[in-house]
Amino acid sequence: MAPTLRASLAQVHPDQFDDCDNERLALIEEAKQLISRLQTKEERIYDLTFTQPIVFAALQTCLDVGLWAGWSEAGGKATSVEDLCKLCHDDIEPNLLRI
Repeated sequence: MAPTLRASLAQVHPDQFDDCDNERLALIEEAKQLISRLQTKEERIYDLTFTQPIVFAALQTCLDVGLWAGWSEAGGKATSVEDLCKLCHDDIEPNLLRI
């Protein structure tokens, strides 16, 4: 199955989508989900650490200020940035947590 699947995937090119960006973007999302399903835990960690260092730095910052622990203890529900700041064990500037 794998060689046939690889051959099929190798045939996909952007010019096949003409002006249909929605289909192309949907396929990109499916490809990301496929990668996520195929990667081992170690490969995901490597990817975050070395190929996406900004994401890794943001996650590390959330750990360092106690946000993950505080948010988990609070139930992990959606909340405002200001309330997230209150869950940290350090005083946090709200703009640090904004996207």
